Amino acid sequence: MRRRIAPSLVALGMLSVLAMHYTPVSAQQAADESIELPVGAVFEIIADTSIRSPDYSWVFLQDKNFLQAGKKASFRVRLTKEGNYVLQAQVADPATGDQKRKKLRVIVKKPGSLQTSQTSEANAIITETHPAPDTVRRVVLEEGREIVRLTPDPNITEPINLDLDVSKDSNNDRRPDNDQQAGNTFFSTKSTPLHIWFTEPVTERTLSVHLG
Repeated sequence: MRRRIAPSLVALGMLSVLAMHYTPVSAQQAADESIELPVGAVFEIIADTSIRSPDYSWVFLQDKNFLQAGKKASFRVRLTKEGNYVLQAQVADPATGDQKRKKLRVIVKKPGSLQTSQTSEANAIITETHPAPDTVRRVVLEEGREIVRLTPDPNITEPINLDLDVSKDSNNDRRPDNDQQAGNTFFSTKSTPLHIWFTEPVTERTLSVHLG
C-alpha cells in the first residue's frame, strides 16, 4: 500500500496552501527513514499528534554517542560536520502509556552534493518540498514514511505561521486556518527548513502557511 500525501502548493499573494490527502498505513511500526542535509544546515523537526498533552523525547546521536536531547514539541540542532547521525524520536500519551516512536537517519554532506525539488510557484512561501512533488504537484510517501520537509523562501523576513490542520481551531479564535504550530522555531523566525513528523495517519489534511 502507498501512503499518499498530496500537497498542491498554491500561491495566493503571500499565502501558500498545502492540501494533503493520504491513505492510512498498516498498523506496523513505521519504517526507519533517512534524510540528507548539507553541512552547516539547521535540522529542525516538529511532531504532529492528536494527543492533548503529550510527552516528547528527542535524542540525537552519532555512532551511538549522545550529542543532544530535547523534551519539547520541536527539536533543533545545527549540523556542523559531515557524517551519519540518528534521531530517536518518541511521542507518548501520559494518560494511556501509548507511544509512537521513530528512528530518523540524518546524512550530512557537503553543500552542492544534494538534490533539490524546487517548485515553480511565483511568490510562494514554500519553495521546496521533500519528497519532491510529482507532475501534478502531489507528494507521495511510501508506506511507513511519515516525514515531510518544507523549505521556505530564505528571503522572507516576516514570521511564518504554520497551521497543521485548518479544520481545527486550536487557539479558539473562531478561525481554524490561522493557528500557529511552528512557534519558537527557526522555520518561523529565520525561514529555515522544517521537517514535520506525522505521527498518526489521516485521510485528509490541509496545512496553511502564511506570514504575519
